[in-house]
Amino acid sequence: MNTDKGVSHYAKLFAAGGTCASLSHAATVPIDVVKTKMQVTPGVYKGLGDGVKKIYASAGMKGLLQGFMPTMYGYASQGALKYGMYEFIKDSMNAKDPNYVPGSKPSISQMVFAGALAECLGSSTLVPFEAARIRMVSDPAFGTGTFNVLSKLIGQQGLGGMFIGLPPILAKQVPYTVTQFMVYESLSAAVYGELRNRNINNIGTAGGTGITLGCGVVAGVTASVISQPGDTVLTYVNKAPGTSVPGAIAKLGLRGLFNGGATRCIHVTSYVVVQFLIYDSIKRAVGIPVMGQAPAATKPEKKE
Repeated sequence: MNTDKGVSHYAKLFAAGGTCASLSHAATVPIDVVKTKMQVTPGVYKGLGDGVKKIYASAGMKGLLQGFMPTMYGYASQGALKYGMYEFIKDSMNAKDPNYVPGSKPSISQMVFAGALAECLGSSTLVPFEAARIRMVSDPAFGTGTFNVLSKLIGQQGLGGMFIGLPPILAKQVPYTVTQFMVYESLSAAVYGELRNRNINNIGTAGGTGITLGCGVVAGVTASVISQPGDTVLTYVNKAPGTSVPGAIAKLGLRGLFNGGATRCIHVTSYVVVQFLIYDSIKRAVGIPVMGQAPAATKPEKKE
């Protein structure tokens, strides 16, 4: 195992993950508010623009920022675990592989396993805050503030009831995270590999940012489509406590599973791109290679 990857190395990755996830989701809260309202009240809003216009007209900016704080809290913890554990699990698997070549792209099975496990851990901390966010958006009069809403939800549903959304959130988040990481890292590795084949070893910050942006867009769109049904079911079961996942799917139907899909695609792609831009920028700033980029080669020491 690479001995320079100690506690400090992973602490930077956990901090970078929490930062990029919380800031990116916070920045796109208005889009998420419109998407959620389109799912809980189908037919009221014609699209993103119409939703923003109507919500702003009735509730102002406050209406478009409903659920802002639970979004920040939830995704700070979720992002730290998701990104940090993804990197840690991959490194741990590589350390046990005698044939592993430093800087090589992880196998698909490694990315799937690391992404799925990391997201399961992250989602376990996100679920209560997501329940609070959805209730604050669908029923603004329910409570005031994140912890007041959480307290009321626990009083109504019990502590176990706060995790009723765990199966659907995993059904949404695990395919989303696995797809996000697998598509992004594979594309990024392909681009950096082609540059190395052409002996282009220094593309500068602007070039690296361009690669992050392009790969992030493709990863965001793909992850959004794959995880859309799980997102709709999650919203439905939080709107109607006591509804099972199979029951929600039956009531929604195939078409209903994609309610708000176009708006969510814009939302997801936006925050995926922002996340990778922030995450990669932090990694570059602290001297850690970004996903898909091989570590800088070091010259072997001369033997006397």
